Formats: sequence, C-alpha cells, structure tokens
Amino acid sequence: MGTLGMAFIPTLAANDSVPPKYQREARYYKVTGRGVKCTLCPNECNISLNDTGDCRTRINRDNKLYTTAYGNPCAIHIDPVEKKPLYHFLPGSRSFSIATAGCNLVCLNCQNWQISQATPAETRNQELFPEQVVASSIGNNCQSIAYTYAEPLVFYEYTYDSSERAHQEGIKNILVSNGYVNEEPLRKLSKVIDAANIDLKSFDDDIYVRLNTGSLEPVLRTLKNTKRGRCLARNYQPGYSRLDR
Repeated sequence: MGTLGMAFIPTLAANDSVPPKYQREARYYKVTGRGVKCTLCPNECNISLNDTGDCRTRINRDNKLYTTAYGNPCAIHIDPVEKKPLYHFLPGSRSFSIATAGCNLVCLNCQNWQISQATPAETRNQELFPEQVVASSIGNNCQSIAYTYAEPLVFYEYTYDSSERAHQEGIKNILVSNGYVNEEPLRKLSKVIDAANIDLKSFDDDIYVRLNTGSLEPVLRTLKNTKRGRCLARNYQPGYSRLDR
C-alpha cells in the first residue's frame, strides 16, 4: 500500500519476545522495591522483573520499563475520516489509521478483541516506524493520521513520536481512545493531537467495573481536559449506557 515497501514481521509464538528494534524505554514509570510501577494509566501496574503490565505491551527488563509496541503495527488502513467518527473535522478527507496490539481495559463487548487483548508478539505485524507512518500518510494523500482500533494510549511512545513528526509535515493527528490515562501523559500528548474521540462507556462506575474492568472518574477527567483544547466526540455503549439515563 502507498509508496513505501513495508516488510512483514513473521508472527511470533505467544512465548516469544518482541525483537529489540520494536522496543523503547517507556516514558512514565518509577522504580520501586517491587520492580517498576507504570504511571501511564490509572491501573498503575506494579511490574516484577520480566513481567508485563495489564496492557500486555509494557515489560520490566532489568528494572527498566520498556514498551514492546513501537514501529510494529498490527493494523494499517486508510479510512474516511468520518469513520473515526468526528464532527466536521477535515470532512471528505482520508485518514491513515494504525494500531498495535494491546489495551489497558478488558471490555466484554470489544469489537477488536483479537488485537486489543493480545500482546505484540501474538499478532501479525508490519514494520512502520514514525517517519514511515508520516511518509505513508503523505504518499496516500491522507490529511490526518488516526491512532485507533485497539488502544493508542498503551502504544503511547509510538503515538507521540508519530504525532510529533506528523505536525512537522502539516499532517493532523486523531486519537480514538478509551480515555483511561493519567493526567501528565495526557497533557503532553494533547500538545500534538488535533482531534479526539473518547469512548465514554457509561456514567455508572459499577458498569465500568463490570463491563470494562476500569473506573469512570479517569475517563471523565480525560473528557474534561481534552475538551479544553481539542475537537471531541463521545461514544456510548448500547445496552449499558441506557441503564443510567
């Protein structure tokens, strides 16, 4: 697709590790007496040596936290921007859309569970580093790049670096996310995001616990902080969201 030749990475067995070229040191974590504590999202996983967090993408190696989701997307598509969906944001244009494996929630009704509930070692990936993401977007006449399908906050470093490069080339960035993120990472990422679709599952915290294994308050905080400076859309979950009307 596009003007770049993108090399396929062979599918790895579940117990194989992701090659080092697709790993980067994570930006948000603390070293503790129990290993490392990830501070990217409200799960704030305490991760022992050689273990991964709930999102399946972040691993403790020698008491340093690494993302294993960098430059190895498992989904690459060119979508109409309306599919994100957004309201009157670059209408009629195309969006270069990417995702890696992994998510920090476990939603019972997830439509992309094959990749969101997998590790980057369990999906069939392609090699596409940030500079290639931007070049592919330009080569395919896309006015934006969408970080979507699974959960772009768990491939945070890949999303941020790609977004920063995109802005340098005049390409807009779209975040399609569950909004389950801590404030500091969100503030930094928001500087390079032009539009966001945040999935609000329900206004009932109990439903968040039962349906999504998360909690409501962090998502409301993300919605509030995102609305201050960016285009925003919201999604609700049929069959659950109606219960709290």
